[in-house]
Amino acid sequence: MRRRCGGRELDDHAEAGDLAVALEARPDDRAVEKGGPDAWATAGPRCDPLLAPIHPPIWSHFSVPHECNIAVRNHIPVFKHWKEYKKHPALFELFLGRLRAKFDIDTSNELVRKGCLEMMQSAVRQQRYKLKKDFFDSIPLHLVRKTSPVKVMSNEQWIDLREDEYKDKELDAVDLFKMCHYSNKKKGYTPTVQSAITQMENQLVAPTEDGQPKSATQVVGAVLHQNTKTNHFLRNVGIQVAKRMTTLQNVQAELEVKKRTNSELQSIINNQREEMDGLKNQVLGTEQARIKDQEENKKKQAELEKKIELLLSQNGQS
Repeated sequence: MRRRCGGRELDDHAEAGDLAVALEARPDDRAVEKGGPDAWATAGPRCDPLLAPIHPPIWSHFSVPHECNIAVRNHIPVFKHWKEYKKHPALFELFLGRLRAKFDIDTSNELVRKGCLEMMQSAVRQQRYKLKKDFFDSIPLHLVRKTSPVKVMSNEQWIDLREDEYKDKELDAVDLFKMCHYSNKKKGYTPTVQSAITQMENQLVAPTEDGQPKSATQVVGAVLHQNTKTNHFLRNVGIQVAKRMTTLQNVQAELEVKKRTNSELQSIINNQREEMDGLKNQVLGTEQARIKDQEENKKKQAELEKKIELLLSQNGQS
């Protein structure tokens, strides 16, 4: 079937962009109701009235691109690559279904499907740009959400998109430490890692003597040397330390670790001593109470024996 739009005849081999042009033509509703010959003439020069369809589409009050954006925003997840949508053809059918609910279109027509596919691609690009602007560009990396803020996307899909957004971004040592130690199974950090991250963030904002901020590499190196005996994290992630720690600094760091370890051991020993002292006091109190009860029982026994002897002597005299 051939029809004329914008001075051109369209068939099943026409470009999908021509379809979008044709879809924008709107007839005059009042002329259609009256059945007048100018029903499609008021739609503009894009469509010739003689070749217009007998039953024109039922248009909503919104434009086609606007409805496409709404369909994607409310029903279609944003994948990191367009090829992922080829693995989920049901998503395109869902998109077509949302358009059929708004417009009277034949989605079995190859030209219509091609045009809808291009409009879906455009809407997905706009939705990804909006997500990038709202949830990535304006937020520091360590504060970017790790759960999906979009109801049509699962947490796994959101994490894939998040990783794709930051794959080309230059990350500093603190960002790399967070990414390498994040547990997908626990959906967070272990207490030890979280403590190290807190120390790093505090040192990054702490003032220095010369007024120059500390670099992320220096902060990560200092924190890890304080908390671990051997550390190769920076080397493993490919960061070259500009200035290696001197032997004296290494010795000081090791002494600091040993000092903290000894302090923790001393605290444990003190707690155990306090518990042992408490148990000793408890046993001593119990023993003292037992001895006191024995003495009272002996005293009562002696008084009872005296009374018995007195009664026996009185009976013997009588």
